[in-house]
Amino acid sequence: MFLAHYMKITTPRERDRLARECGTTVGYLYQVAGGHRRVGVSLALRLERATSGAVCRCNLRPDLFPPDECLGSAAHRHDGGSRISDVRRHEVPFDTTSPLAAVPGHHTRR
Repeated sequence: MFLAHYMKITTPRERDRLARECGTTVGYLYQVAGGHRRVGVSLALRLERATSGAVCRCNLRPDLFPPDECLGSAAHRHDGGSRISDVRRHEVPFDTTSPLAAVPGHHTRR
């Protein structure tokens, strides 16, 4: 999962906990998620550990971590692909055919 999506689906309290656990600020995490800052190697690893693999280091730094080395990759999962069980409660099924489908609370007319 990309950091931007993780930041979008978590509560402010969860984002604050993540920032504290990783030794950074929520503001900096938003800068990284928005592509305005490049995350360092150590922070990428801390984010992956703090999110139990939900945010994968290969999504944060694909130049340094090939996708097949990620904790979240299918090769490392033994649970059928649901490594993000702690985040799953926030997921809501939506129509992916609409370009606005990713906007929470937005309903498209047909």
